[in-house]
Amino acid sequence: MARKKQEIALQKELNTQEEWDDAMTKEGLLIVDIYQDWCGPCKSIVSHFRRIKNESGEDLLNFAVAKADTIDSLDRYRGKCKPCFLFYGSGTLVEVIRGVNPPVLEKKIKAHLTNELNVLKGEPGAERVEIRDPEFKHLDEAERLAKQKADEEEEEEELEREVTVVLIKPDAQHRIDEIMQRLEERGIEILEQQKRKLTDEEARDFYRHLEDQEWFEQMITYMTTDESTVLVISKGNSGIISEFREILGPANVEEAKETQPESLRAMFGSESYKNAIHAADSGEKAAKELEFFFPEFKVPTFKVQKAKKEKRKEIEKTVALIRPDAFMEFKDEILAKIKEAGFAIALRKEVQLTREQAEEFYSEKKDSPFFPELITRMTNGPVLALALAKEDAIKEWRNALGEKDPKEAKQTHPQSLRAMYSKEEIQINLLHGSDSFNSAKKELDFFFPVEQTLVVIKPDAYENRREIIQKAKEAEFRIAARKELVLSDEMAREFYKSHAEKEYFEELVAHMTSGKSIFLVLSRNDAIQGWRELMGLPDPTQALDNDHSIRSIFGKDIKANAVHGSSSKEHAAASIRLIFGEIQFDHDGKRVPGTGDLTEEDELETTEDEDAEGEMRGPNGEIVRTDAQAAQKSDEEEGEGGDHEREHEHEDQEGEHGEGEQHDEGEHKDEHHEEQKEEQHEEQKEEQEEEQKEEQKEEQKEEQKEEQEEEQHEEQKEEQKEEQEEEQKEEQKEEQKEEQKEEQKEEQKEEQKEEQKEEQKEEQKEEQHEEQKEEQKEEQKEEQKEEQKEEQHEEQKEEQKEEQKEEQKEEQKEEQNQAQKEEQKDEQKDEPKEEQKDDGSKDGQKDGEQPTA
Repeated sequence: MARKKQEIALQKELNTQEEWDDAMTKEGLLIVDIYQDWCGPCKSIVSHFRRIKNESGEDLLNFAVAKADTIDSLDRYRGKCKPCFLFYGSGTLVEVIRGVNPPVLEKKIKAHLTNELNVLKGEPGAERVEIRDPEFKHLDEAERLAKQKADEEEEEEELEREVTVVLIKPDAQHRIDEIMQRLEERGIEILEQQKRKLTDEEARDFYRHLEDQEWFEQMITYMTTDESTVLVISKGNSGIISEFREILGPANVEEAKETQPESLRAMFGSESYKNAIHAADSGEKAAKELEFFFPEFKVPTFKVQKAKKEKRKEIEKTVALIRPDAFMEFKDEILAKIKEAGFAIALRKEVQLTREQAEEFYSEKKDSPFFPELITRMTNGPVLALALAKEDAIKEWRNALGEKDPKEAKQTHPQSLRAMYSKEEIQINLLHGSDSFNSAKKELDFFFPVEQTLVVIKPDAYENRREIIQKAKEAEFRIAARKELVLSDEMAREFYKSHAEKEYFEELVAHMTSGKSIFLVLSRNDAIQGWRELMGLPDPTQALDNDHSIRSIFGKDIKANAVHGSSSKEHAAASIRLIFGEIQFDHDGKRVPGTGDLTEEDELETTEDEDAEGEMRGPNGEIVRTDAQAAQKSDEEEGEGGDHEREHEHEDQEGEHGEGEQHDEGEHKDEHHEEQKEEQHEEQKEEQEEEQKEEQKEEQKEEQKEEQEEEQHEEQKEEQKEEQEEEQKEEQKEEQKEEQKEEQKEEQKEEQKEEQKEEQKEEQKEEQHEEQKEEQKEEQKEEQKEEQKEEQHEEQKEEQKEEQKEEQKEEQKEEQNQAQKEEQKDEQKDEPKEEQKDDGSKDGQKDGEQPTA
């Protein structure tokens, strides 16, 4: 057993794909003994390996044994009992030796160790040459031929014909035959036809995008007073939508008559909204109108022959950083150059880095002399982080950047971005780019971490769920969890509690409880902001004509706007917890198995969604991979020399003037590679001859067999013990599970009791609250009565005062009347006297007396 422990210490055991992948990431020379489970690894060579290891004293020389039965990367080696040793230089296959030949093994180990150390030191002329196992050369060729044959086979594909809906309005009904004739002359086929008188509700729904027009109400009246003719049209296997828009002419009749007098609207329209004919201007709108008028219509299909499959483009993502000095002065120019170079900006974020964040991001360069200046420059203003998408994006962006030293870039590649956008007073360059696939993945996670957001496909868009989910996949979202349910009133109110004060809240709750909704947890880099951009404005009627957001395509109004999305990390976490319970996600955004409140059906649908993701397509047919899929693709390519990271392995370790220097391997490497292969082929012949001599030594073979049998016997015993221990562990786990279930049941019972108590308390509180309200109402009524009495009393007093005043006024009037009467009497008495005086005066004047003045 002591011997066995020493061997394990010398040779690392690799039993899973994960352990294999981890071993391939280590630097240095790794010698792997590939074995089958039924025969075990080669033990006779272990003492030779130990001696070589001790003599070299080199930490970068390591040994391992790998079980082919359980490692997918070694599937070609399964079922072969002949010893096989694979040599890996920092994860690259550089040698294959079959059979046990100690002298040859020792010679090869020493030669490859020396070369690997020189490569790692960067010695001139040192090169790590990747090979393929010669034994599988015929398999590689067979696979290549099979793939070529499959690519060349003719393939029949069934496609839907493009159709659109034409609405001939009431004002053109008397000329329907002329319109039909015009369509037939153009080779347009009428697939469906019906007369339809729109209701007020239908007309408003159909023309809701025009409700801001001043003539909207007049148009609704006009469209609902008489019948219209609705057609479904197509034109062979070609497109119809854009062609019919040309035939139709401008929406404004006056403009149509002036600019396109031969168009249908110019010939049959009269004025304004009475332009005779309506037709959709896009495929999405045509589909919606077809569903509106002909929900049962089945779109006809046609078959085409594809002579050869096109080579599918794979889209890669890389990180570009516009550093603060460039951001402040050249941002717009650089963004324009990025678009000119054919890059799509998949993600974008403006960041103000702290010193700690900058040091973390450039931690691998902390020993470089330019590190202090780099950190200072990266923190003196905002950084614009971009995720650029394009075929071969990492390599293409590095080429666009040019040399790391801006001065050298100006001399060798004056049109490169680092040459064009630099400053004399700044030594480092102003633009950054990922130098490998792993670096790009790491930098994406740094600036655009994988997030989860909650998405709801509302009842009004349930029938469009497949199209919406497809759009999410095309935008690189991973469906981490899925649940279909009809919200209860209580849950809907809780879910939209932030809208409780809005005037449309009750309508929203009623809508969300009216049918099935689909709840999705979507994972992606920068998922929350990304989904909100894809989702669009809350009110679909405010969307621009060229807006292709989900709400603009599938939404109807601000209440029935098709989808919902979380607005922040906190909101997303709370919403996910409300719908899915305590659910967890791994680094790649996948749900951790066993977490979350999902039924078996929910889990099955989620799994089907993930399986269906496969290779997602962009708008031009290119493959768009999520980061997890891209990582998987990279792992698959490692065995075929396709790993992008190795392509850039020696690129760009930043020096005093930048991030490093690029190395282009070119044609010289290919020629050298062929020479190396020929040398290796000759060496393999010599090794095979020596191997045959060694195999003739029957005594050694017998000893090996005996040792192997003994070791197998020991291993079988160990395995039996391990199996017994595993069985005991499983039994203990089952017992623990049963105990946990019982405890959970007891806890649930206790929780139910507590909930019942709480409900009773709440009911009592409600009753007390109602009683208090009733008492308050009674008190208010009594107070109102008292106030009314007091008011009546006051009114009576006021009335009495008014009456007294009136009486006093009447008395005064009576007194005045009496006084006037008395005066009149007195005046009447005095009048005779005055007349007598007047008579006397007149007599005196007659006698010649002058009157006094």
